[in-house]
Order: sequence, then structure tokens, then C-alpha cells
Amino acid sequence: MPYALGIDLAGDRLTAAMTRFTSNSWTKPEIFRPAEYPFAGCVDRVGDEVPVIVSGRPYPAHWLVAELVIWLLQQVTAGRAEQLVISHPGGWGTYRRFLLSEALREVELPDAVLVAQPVAAATQSQGTVGVYTPRSTAVVRGGELLACHDSCDLAEPTERSLARTVKSVGLRLDQLQRVLVVGGEEFSGFPCPVDRFVEPAAGAAVLASRAVRPVEVTATPRRREGGPVAPRPPVTVTSLSLPKKRVLQLGRK
Repeated sequence: MPYALGIDLAGDRLTAAMTRFTSNSWTKPEIFRPAEYPFAGCVDRVGDEVPVIVSGRPYPAHWLVAELVIWLLQQVTAGRAEQLVISHPGGWGTYRRFLLSEALREVELPDAVLVAQPVAAATQSQGTVGVYTPRSTAVVRGGELLACHDSCDLAEPTERSLARTVKSVGLRLDQLQRVLVVGGEEFSGFPCPVDRFVEPAAGAAVLASRAVRPVEVTATPRRREGGPVAPRPPVTVTSLSLPKKRVLQLGRK
């Protein structure tokens, strides 16, 4: 049974979501959130030249994040996924995405796709939406991140700071179709519907499923009396092989 995975990397929580292909459609993403968070704080440190100290030894933060992804895959999967999409903090620029991409390549996940967290959160919403997370505010339209102000730009993410982010791209609040809240905080003062408890990992899983070409089921032709059986047409499946379960090798250089 083909399945696709989404992972949301946040500084304060770690979430995975899985969707399966059954009966010619993808199931609603199942959410997994482990009780523990190994290497806590490493996501926020990606791009920092000062290494993270683990068990008395220094490691680059992006390398620890790649190991964190491997660890999470071991918790929620027992095989391979057709596609993996990872959402990262919306404030990340090209440099931090490059560092994580290279680290994922080192742990044999070169085909993992990186997307900004607000984009993943807005995957299943139409039109222009405002996205609030405990560390950023953003505006997304048609899968494009129009603006994102993270905690470095804001004294504190609030309804007012989200409104300023909307206005920074030349839009009015009444032009938003929805406001999406990651984390479940209460929001008010918007003329559009507000959805709370939005899971970016679920959106990442949906994005992953859209990149998969499901296996086409072809009926086996019946053998006619005295005649040959017609050949089955070729089927091409794009897949991502996940690494086998292993113990984290913190001593690896």
C-alpha cells in the first residue's frame, strides 16, 4: 500500500503525518507526535556557526536536524514512503535550506522536498490566507509565500502583527479567505473564518501525496482457448527508499 509522509520541524514540537493510497484515493493524514524531542533546540540553531553540544561533543545544527528526521522516520514507519516532504520555519532563507538539504543527502534522503511551514499549513486552503504560528506570521496565496515575519522581526506574534504582515504585501484584511492558526491560540478581529489547530505536517503529507504517481491497477487478461495471454503494460512508480532502522551515530563526522 503506497503512502506519503510529511514532517513539520518546529523549535518547540516535532510532528509527522502519513497518508495512504487506498481505493483510488488518499486517506486523511494521520498525525504522529512523539513524546520526546531528541536534540531539542537544533532546528532553531540551523545556520548558526556555533555548534550544538551533545554529550560533550560539538555538532553542526543542520546535521543534528537530519539525524532528527531519521529518528522520527524510525518511530512512524516500517518500510518506505513514496515521497517525503519536510516543512521548516517560514523565516528560513536559501542558506539554511541549503545546509539542511546537504545534511539530508548525507543521511541518504536526497529526494526529500523542503517547503516553508506556512505553505504546508495552507496546502488544503483556497485563495489568500493568513497564517499564524507561535513564532511567525505569514501570508500565502496559491502555494506561494508572499510574506513571512518571524520572531526576529516581531516583538511577539499577535493578531495585530498578522494584520501588519497582510498589509505589508498590499492587501486588506477583507481580502483574506481564511486565517490559519498553528498551535490553537484564540484569534479574533478578522472578517474571515479562523481555523485553529492547523497541522503543517498534514499539509506536507498532502503535498507529498500529490507528487506520487499511484500504481495503476490493471486487470489480468483471461487466457482464451488456444490463444496467448496479452502482455501487461509497463508501470513506472517513483519511490523514495527510506533508510533501514539504525541507532543514531552521534560520533560520526
